[in-house]
Formats: sequence, C-alpha cells, structure tokens
Amino acid sequence: MKIFQFSLYKILILIFLIFFVITCGEYDVASPQWDQDFEDVPIPIITSVSPVDVAVAGVNTITITGENFLDVPDSFGVYFNTVPTEVISSSTTSLVVRRPNIVAEAATIKVVPTQALVVANHSPYQIDPVLESFISFEQNIYSYAIAVDPNENIYVMNTEGSIYSIIKIDTSGAQKILGTCNFEPSKLIIGPDGRLYITRISQREILVFDENTDTQASRWTRLPRGFSISYGVFNSEGYFFAGGDEGGLISIAPNPDISDPTVNETGFYTEDEILGLNIYQNYIYAAVLTTSPDAQHPELAIWRHALTDSGTVGEMELALDLSSNTITASSTINTFKFDENGNLFIGIDGKDPLLINYAGTGNIDYFYKSILPSDCRQFCWGHGDFIYLIVDEKSDTKGDGIYRVNMGASEGS
Repeated sequence: MKIFQFSLYKILILIFLIFFVITCGEYDVASPQWDQDFEDVPIPIITSVSPVDVAVAGVNTITITGENFLDVPDSFGVYFNTVPTEVISSSTTSLVVRRPNIVAEAATIKVVPTQALVVANHSPYQIDPVLESFISFEQNIYSYAIAVDPNENIYVMNTEGSIYSIIKIDTSGAQKILGTCNFEPSKLIIGPDGRLYITRISQREILVFDENTDTQASRWTRLPRGFSISYGVFNSEGYFFAGGDEGGLISIAPNPDISDPTVNETGFYTEDEILGLNIYQNYIYAAVLTTSPDAQHPELAIWRHALTDSGTVGEMELALDLSSNTITASSTINTFKFDENGNLFIGIDGKDPLLINYAGTGNIDYFYKSILPSDCRQFCWGHGDFIYLIVDEKSDTKGDGIYRVNMGASEGS
C-alpha cells in the first residue's frame, strides 16, 4: 500500500512538471541578441569645424560639418576631450554645439553616436579662456553696484554691516577705499564729467562723488514724489534719464537744483514699470513691464526712442518682444547692454545669467551657457572686450566676488 502511494505521488509530480513546461512555452520572450540581424550604421566622419582651428573669445557656438550624422540631437553625444557639450541643432551633415566649458590648446572633438561602433574624431582644436575670477572679497562683504571708467578701473559699492564703502579696483586688482556714503546704494553710474553718481531708490535721490576731492558722497539732486530712479543713464550731453515703478520715463537737465530739479516728463510708461535703461546710437532703450498688454504692446519688451541733443525723447518703437521667448518671459532682467556689432546682451536672474539677442533678429539664446557663474547680481561692460559680473559666492571664508568675462567685442555706443 505504501509503495502504491509513493508511485502515485511521483506520477502527480511528473504530470505537474509537464503541464508547467507546456504552459510556459506559451509566453512571449525576447529573442536572443545573437539571433537578430546586425544593423550596419554608417560611420560618422568629421570633415571640418567652424570657427577653424580655435574658438576665440566671443564664439558662442561651434559648427561641426561631416557625413553620416543623425538629424536627432539626442541620438549622439559631442565631447571636447572628455567634456560633453549641448547639441543645439543637427542634420545628417552638420552639428551646431555650444562652446564647451573647457580651456585647451589641443582638444579632440568627438562625435559619439549611440548606435555606431566607431567614434568620429577631429584634433587638435584650441579653446581660449573666457572667464576669470578677478576679485574675491572678504567674508561678509556684500557688493551692491558696479561701474567701470574709461581707464578700466572698477568702482564697486560694498558693505560690511552698516558701513557702505566706495571701492576702486585698478587693472592689476589692487583695491583702494575712496570714501563712504550713509545709505544702501542701488546703482553706480559714471557721468560724462567722470564723477560717480549713486542712486538711492527709497529717497528718490542721486548722490555724486568726486574721487579727487571727496571722502563722502553728497546730494546731486532729489526728485519730487511721484517719480522713481530705479534705473538711470546719462547721454553724452549730460542729460540724466531715469525711470522705475512710478512716474514713467523722465529726464533731468545738467546741473539741476539740489532739492527742486526740473523734471522733464516724457509721458511714456507712466502706468508701467521700467526694468532697465540704456543708450545706444542716439536711441534710449527701456526694458518695460506693461500693466495692460495688448497685441501692439507685449507684456515684457524692450522699447526704443530717438534722442536729440537737447534731451528730447521721440516716439516709442518696439525693439524686442521678450514675452514671446520662454527664457526671458520667466526671468527677471537686471541689466542689458549692446556690443559694438549691435548684439544685445541681457542679464537675468538664473543659473545661466547672460543672454544674447543677435543683431537684426528676434532670436534670443544663452551666451556662454554652463560657463558663467550663476547668482549674477549685476554686470557692467568695461571699455574693452570685458564685462564684469558681481557674483554671490559667499562661503565661510569669502564674500561676494567680481568675475571678468572676455566677450570678444567692445560695448556699443
């Protein structure tokens, strides 16, 4: 009887195993890779690179020309030595990539498709430096404003606690305290007379400082209530144009009364907020956030007005719609400047703080993306090819810092 029960038990196990093997065969499984046909992908080849041989300062993108590329940007990687860079656009014969965050005398460019078994190489390729940490201030130093004179001396307003100091930094990096002011500054401007002008938004006040005679800034003028001086700029004749979140765009004639200046109201942007001002080729440009946008007035835009020698402002013309661009529409503008070629550079609060609008186009793109430091508070163009950034680089040992960036072009005038 026990023998029969044991035999029956083995028969049941055998039947279960046969059933399991049969039913498992009904499920789909991936075919082994060695059973699939090999897809022969054409080998990529690099035939030329533009700019040729070297990416000098000012080069923002690099074009790689060749054969057997793919027209899907994420189907391959592009490297300079071992440093990857972003592919902006691609076709089967051309790749446009960003300037890589690398300095090299003889880099190897590599195009690495995800499918091909062979990597395309091109070398040597030189990439010049464009970024330099120029000044690092001591711990707890906060920098408010920056300006550069015609001799490339930098002026910056620093504070440590309640003390606001005017600092001069020469081209070698040597620092000198010139004087003080007793309030928190907003902007620092070098006037056509070579003196420093300091705006104080909360009191609608502009102070002046002459480094040859002064140790403390004194009042130049103060605006009546109803006007704002968040941003200001001089033209070559000494007229001061200002604006902010109140009163619209205004101008003040040279040598104003210290307490009761004559304010010339232009009538523009009285209900809007001015986010920046700049003068270029006898036009004043204003970055404006419009309170009542419509088809002719984008919510965020840069407008321009022709200027006369007497400080008269012409009609508004739309220079650049910023609302239609996904980068600028979601960013805060802190500065904008033109270079000598008419390209517009815009400083924003973001991980990549500098944008470029190429002259004659509506195209806005990052400039030196992934190369410049983030947390850029302001930038100022010198009188050569350099701009200077105030950067928040606070740590246990450092305060704010100033970085110098080679733009490959001078500021426009």
